[in-house]
Amino acid sequence: LQAFVRSAAFAAPMEEEPAPGEEVLDGAAAVAAALVAEYEDVAATMGGEMAGSWALEREVVERCQSASVVSLAAREYRYTGGAHGLETVRLASFDARTGRRLALADLVTDTAAVTAVAERLFRRQQEIPPAQSLERAGYIFFEDGRFALNDNFLLCDDTLTFHYNPYEIAPYALGSTEFRLPLAEVGEWVRP
Repeated sequence: LQAFVRSAAFAAPMEEEPAPGEEVLDGAAAVAAALVAEYEDVAATMGGEMAGSWALEREVVERCQSASVVSLAAREYRYTGGAHGLETVRLASFDARTGRRLALADLVTDTAAVTAVAERLFRRQQEIPPAQSLERAGYIFFEDGRFALNDNFLLCDDTLTFHYNPYEIAPYALGSTEFRLPLAEVGEWVRP
């Protein structure tokens, strides 16, 4: 749990999420110094001419907590030049006793069956008719055009919330996509 918080808050400025086992910087001051150094390096390669400034905002908040699960959300906004900034969100749930991050397979017995139910709910939420392809609806980055659940989710109360960041399943213009899957919809596959 602490490793997730540290990686979300103190990753090098140009990294969204450090690789497992990769070192993170030593606090917010180190992140700020690294961002300034990165900006100066880029400015130097451009002959010292850069329009605008860069920004990096990060926060990690507790979304919910129970006796068995702690769920966190890490938000990052980054602008390092170009047409627009980018906001990303990382969600995670942890076993409250051990601190181990929970995977979907820890919560359900049949991920394929849960994915099928989730696609129906996703289509309903996004107002995509069953016969329409996801690609035609603008969700062009699903592999082979097939709906898939990601590992960017959290468990809160009796609901799984999945978050897809811009460019993950759709172009930036569609923004991020978040949808909720009530456990009651997949009750027969929920682990106790």
